[in-house]
Amino acid sequence: MFALLEVLASQPQPVALKLLAERTGLHPSTAHRILNDLAWGGLVERPSSGHYALGPKFISLGRLSLSRVDLQRAAGAAMKSLQQSLHLPVSLHVARDGTLVSLLETGTPPAGEAASLDASAAGRLLLDAQTAAGDPAVLAEQEADGSERLDAVVRNDAGQPAALLTVRCPAGATPPQARGELLAAAEGISRALGWIPGAGQP
Repeated sequence: MFALLEVLASQPQPVALKLLAERTGLHPSTAHRILNDLAWGGLVERPSSGHYALGPKFISLGRLSLSRVDLQRAAGAAMKSLQQSLHLPVSLHVARDGTLVSLLETGTPPAGEAASLDASAAGRLLLDAQTAAGDPAVLAEQEADGSERLDAVVRNDAGQPAALLTVRCPAGATPPQARGELLAAAEGISRALGWIPGAGQP
């Protein structure tokens, strides 16, 4: 059953029974029986004879599951790992009432970080909920004290900016791996929120 669902989830169009049987190694009659049970429960539908696709109940269950994903819980482990690897403070910001607020922090970010983020390119990206394909994966900005702030966008299941993951680096001491690790952490959190790269999303 799980193998059949995995194949259906990987295909944008309805899949023929013969192909489903081949991909899963199941006998066609066994695959047909399991698919009938799934169709009865609404998890699979038959849009045409001999073809199957994920059903509407599967979609509604997925949305329900995503609605229960807590951003702080999804981000906590990734942020802790990033902070331990870079030995730098990591923070997560969200937009609320037209300003950015710190939702979660590891380490000790400098005072006034949220205020500086509001005026930054990354902050405007989140506040305006822009999703232009040309936006850099990691945005870097120099602060007045010479430090460098790196920001990566965390996206929700619709591909919209949901939060900013931020690392503040001392002047002239940005670790060479910081951008790559920050991007990987942001993408990991985004996936936990339901973002699927390349699935019709930014």
